[in-house]
Amino acid sequence: MAPRRPPIRQGSVLPYCYLRDDRDFALSDSLKAWRNAVALARYGPDLARMPGIASYVLSDHSLERIVDCAHFHRLQSPVDLLVETQWMEAIAMADDILGLVNAIYYPTPPPSSSEIDQDGPVSTTTT
Repeated sequence: MAPRRPPIRQGSVLPYCYLRDDRDFALSDSLKAWRNAVALARYGPDLARMPGIASYVLSDHSLERIVDCAHFHRLQSPVDLLVETQWMEAIAMADDILGLVNAIYYPTPPPSSSEIDQDGPVSTTTT
């Protein structure tokens, strides 16, 4: 009897219908711009202008799945990205994708007033 392979981990079951907010639309636009930039770098300007070429980098289905999973905070690591999207290039492109997700959904908070120097800006020039 042949050894059994471990089961493939399936992606999360997400609510079918939800209202997208501004962050979701911003992530979708950012992913489309990133996808176009990668297609331009990978295929050159002549091919990148052709309709559908950018989908070779990241399909529309995978793009929408990334937005949906980011909305419900399911993307925390490259493995999560791979499991949730089943995208072949998920691990190779995870830094870029997760960077966009983190920039939009988890922006760096501004420094609190206790972290700001009370004496004003510190001069780094010497005379």
